[in-house]
Amino acid sequence: MSRQPRITSALVLIVGLLPALLGNGGGTCTSYTYPGDGTTYTYTQRVTIVNNCADAAYAIMTTPSDALSEALWANATVPGNTITQSNVGQHYYFTTPIAAGGSQTMCLPDAGAASGNFTFSFGCTGIDTGNTGLPMDCKIGSDPGKLYNGMDTVFELSPGCQYYVSPTEHPGCTYNPSNPSTTLNQTDYLDVSAVTGFSIPMSLSISDYQTYECTFPSRTLVGDLASCPYENFSTLSTKYNCPEVGTANGGQGISLLLMNQVPGWTSYAAACISPIQWISAISQHLPGVSSTCSVNTTATPGTGQPPVPGAPTIADWYGCTYMLQPGADAYALTCLEPGCGGPQCVVGPDGTAGQYNPGTTQYNTAAVSRSKGAAYTNYVKTLKAVGNEVYTWMFDDGPGTLSCNKTGASMTLTLCPGQAGQQPYNIAAQTWSYNATTNRCDVDTAGGYATQTACMAANGKYACQTETVAKAQTGTATYVTADLNYCKPLDPATATAPQMAAAVTLAACRSSTCQRTGTLAYEVTAPQDLLLLGN
Repeated sequence: MSRQPRITSALVLIVGLLPALLGNGGGTCTSYTYPGDGTTYTYTQRVTIVNNCADAAYAIMTTPSDALSEALWANATVPGNTITQSNVGQHYYFTTPIAAGGSQTMCLPDAGAASGNFTFSFGCTGIDTGNTGLPMDCKIGSDPGKLYNGMDTVFELSPGCQYYVSPTEHPGCTYNPSNPSTTLNQTDYLDVSAVTGFSIPMSLSISDYQTYECTFPSRTLVGDLASCPYENFSTLSTKYNCPEVGTANGGQGISLLLMNQVPGWTSYAAACISPIQWISAISQHLPGVSSTCSVNTTATPGTGQPPVPGAPTIADWYGCTYMLQPGADAYALTCLEPGCGGPQCVVGPDGTAGQYNPGTTQYNTAAVSRSKGAAYTNYVKTLKAVGNEVYTWMFDDGPGTLSCNKTGASMTLTLCPGQAGQQPYNIAAQTWSYNATTNRCDVDTAGGYATQTACMAANGKYACQTETVAKAQTGTATYVTADLNYCKPLDPATATAPQMAAAVTLAACRSSTCQRTGTLAYEVTAPQDLLLLGN
C-alpha cells in the first residue's frame, strides 16, 4: 500500500453532501445511503484504536478523492463519537479525542473501501477552525502536509468486500477507485508506514489472524525519534547538488530529525523524516538551514547546467516517482526509471543501467549497493536495525504488507505499545531497556539507555538478513528481483539455535559486507518466498 510519499493538498468538496458526510454517534454501527445512486451500505465494528500514550490523541483520517470512497470513509462511524470534516482536502478527525489509556472502535463498510490513511496528534490545544479545521498546536502530529508536524507514522487500511466470492465479483462490492470498472475483492490490506517519516510508535495486531488467513499476526513500529539518523554522501548520491550533505553537523551530514516549532513545545521532537522529504520539500525551509541544495541532476554534475531533458531528478530517484510514459511500470523488463517499481528504485541514481536483452543482466548487479537508492539510505537501515517490520521505503512490500485473504478480521491498533504513558516527543526524558526474550529494546522509565539505537548496539544479537523486492512483468511469469542485505536483530521465537549462536553485534554486522552488497536479476518464474527470516 505504501508506494510513494503522500501529502494530500487538493481541495475536494462534495456539494450538497456535507451534512450527510458527517459520522453519527451511538453505540452501534449505522448504515449509510449514498446519494449518488441510492445504494445503502452497512457497517461492522472492526478496528479498535488503543491509546497507550500519555496524552489524548486526535485520530485524523485522509480518504481517497473519489466521491464514493470519501463518503464511505466519512460515514465509518465511531460508536459514541462523531467524525468531523476539515476545511481542506479529504481530511476528517474523530471529534472527541481518544483519552490516554482509553480506546475507540471504528466501523468499516461491509462492501469494502480503498485507501484510508490514519495519523494521530497529541497534546493539541484546540481545533484550527479559521484555517485547516484540524487539531492545532500539538505536541506531536498535526494537520497533514504541515511542514514541521505533517510527516507522521501512518496506519493504512483498505478493507475488502465481504460479499465477494473468488473469483466472482459481486454487485454489492465497492468499485476499485484505481480501476472503476472492477470491484474490490475479499482481501483486507493494512500496514503501518514510515515511508514519509515516523512520529509515534504503533503496533498493529489481529487476534483472529488464522481464521481470516492473514499473512502476519502483527506488525510493529517502535521508532525512537532520538535515534533519527543523519544522511551524508555515503548514502546520498554526489549528483545531489547539496554541500550540506557533506559538511553539516560536523561532517555527519543532514539531520532527518524535525523539532516542534509550536511556542512552548520547541524542545519536543516532531518527526523523523525520510530523505526524500528533506530533499524535495524540507531543505529550503528548515530553521537554521540556508540551503543552496538543488534537486536536479545536471548534464555535467557541478557545472550548473540545466537538467538533462527526460532524465529523473535526484528527488525522483529517492521518491521512486518518475516514469517516462504513464503505465510504463507494467513492463518491468523495459521500464528502467525509478517510478517503475521496487527493483528499479533499488538501483538509485548512481546505478549502471543498460538495455534489456533476454538472458542478460540489465543493471550492473555489483553496483546495486553502491547506487545509493532509497532502499540503502541510513533512514531505512536504522529502522531495520532496531527490529521494525513495517514499510520503510516505497516498495518495502515483504515486511510492510499485512493482508488477510478473507475480510472480517478484528484489528487492534495500539499507539505507543509497551509501557503505558509514553511521551515519544520528549526525547530528552525517554529511556530504553533491553528485552532478551524478544531481542529488542523497549521504552522503560527505569531503562539505562538514552536511545533505542544505543540500547540495541550494546545488547542486540544480529545477522545479515536478505529481503527480496520483486516486480512482475504484466501478463507474463517473468519477474525482476532485487535481493537486499540488512543488519537486522534475530527473533528468538523463530530463529534456530545455530542462528542465535552465530549472531554478532550490530557493529560487527555493519563492518561486514552485509549492507554493501546486493544483487538484481531477471527470473522466468515468480519468486517462491518473499518473506524475511524471523517473520
